[in-house]
Amino acid sequence: MTLQKRPSANRTTANDSSSSRPSGLRPILGEVEAGSAAARAGMQAGEVLTAVAEEPVQTWQDVRWALLQQSLETASVDIHALGAGNASLVHRLEL
Repeated sequence: MTLQKRPSANRTTANDSSSSRPSGLRPILGEVEAGSAAARAGMQAGEVLTAVAEEPVQTWQDVRWALLQQSLETASVDIHALGAGNASLVHRLEL
């Protein structure tokens, strides 16, 4: 799985008083390599990850941390995403 790095439209700046905005890159999938864990889970390029194991994620840092935590507890995890047309998707990712 190739991570597509796009600046978040919600990136917080030093002069921004809003604390509810995430700081980091939005978790949008780039190219999904054939045979990868993401491909086996049915994930596709362009999907926006929204939760890992029911925990909301807003940045790639959130995704990495949640996957690390889950990998210590289980062999697979549900990844929630928004696909084409904002379709709600759930993928079972083998860790």
